[in-house]
Amino acid sequence: MASVAITEVNETPSGPIPPKATAGEQVVTPWDVQGGVTEDGKQLGIDYDKLIAQFGTRAIDAELLQRFERLTGHKPHVLLRRGMFFSHR
Repeated sequence: MASVAITEVNETPSGPIPPKATAGEQVVTPWDVQGGVTEDGKQLGIDYDKLIAQFGTRAIDAELLQRFERLTGHKPHVLLRRGMFFSHR
């Protein structure tokens, strides 16, 4: 009978395998999004304010949407008005 060696794969067809979230931290890469994990293993939600600070973006708030409408003369897209996007560059 032939023996088969199993090796750990560190890449997927789309790139490297992203790191797993450890207690208290969230992981956001082009390949994966994970909220933080508490010490007892419970999954936490994504901290959007932390993402805004981490990536240097600006929150899309009511003031920005009003400015958009004032400058363009058109209401912002319905997905912007409903809050589907949280930040922009």
